[in-house]
Amino acid sequence: MPSNSFLKDLGVQSLPHLVTGIDAGGTNVRVRFVDQAGTVVLDLKGAPSPDLGPESLKNILDANPIGQGEVRAIYAGIAGISRSRMKERWTTELKTLFPNAALELVPDYLIAFHGAIKDFGILVIAGTGSVIYGEYEGKCQVGGRGWEWGDWGSGAWITSELLRSTLLVLDGLTGRTKLVDAICAELGTNVPIEFCDRARQLCQSKGRGFLVPTALTCACAGDADATLLFNNAGEWLAKQVEAAANRLGFEETQKFPVATVGGLWECGQIILKPFEQYLRKKYANAHVTEPLASPIEGATRQALLLVGQTSI
Repeated sequence: MPSNSFLKDLGVQSLPHLVTGIDAGGTNVRVRFVDQAGTVVLDLKGAPSPDLGPESLKNILDANPIGQGEVRAIYAGIAGISRSRMKERWTTELKTLFPNAALELVPDYLIAFHGAIKDFGILVIAGTGSVIYGEYEGKCQVGGRGWEWGDWGSGAWITSELLRSTLLVLDGLTGRTKLVDAICAELGTNVPIEFCDRARQLCQSKGRGFLVPTALTCACAGDADATLLFNNAGEWLAKQVEAAANRLGFEETQKFPVATVGGLWECGQIILKPFEQYLRKKYANAHVTEPLASPIEGATRQALLLVGQTSI
């Protein structure tokens, strides 16, 4: 929660009106209103729209009315903002809901970065999807290209790898393993066509990383194939951090923070250990750490800075 000292750190002494931070992610939509003292007036949360559009925000605000006309600045991190017309839709909705507010809309990983890291460093988001973003000598994004052909090392990537390897077994191309048995049990079938159909259903109902819990259970029980999969995921995430560090101009001996955000890191050492081991082969002094604050805090920070750049 922002404090008066936090405001002064940003160079903002007081606010005559409200500012708003928005974290519109793929799992939840959070909205935070901050008053002139820098304290939270209202925190709201709701489910996202199926296509991640702005309708979710209107529903949240309809259920929790507040003086939207008093809002003078909004900083919003939007999942899927690069998709066709997504930014345009959110901009139109926000201008309608908050007619007097200055607006800035950015990808959701940017607000996560501003919450997680002070000054410079690299953020590693790994949940259903994955993206790496850093700032130092410039700004840099690596990955985050979507589950179809990117998001290496993510929950969606782990699930896709499991589905592919299981289908190889079911089609008779490779030998059966205990991990494959566990995946078939989770989907409730050994028949390839039924397996594919069931996988599509579960991707829709549970998310594209739906097999991560099964893989984690197997890895914790000592399954070598499941453990290797998490090792590979950790290494893919570290490779992307290395690419970002190279592009940002970090020296190999330099100390810099690498903040981990997202549900996949909740798997613990099974993925964190290979991630750190691979990363430190080149960047021995990289400091892998938890985020300093949440994405909604990052959005609020930037909203306050946005106020400082306006005439209100």
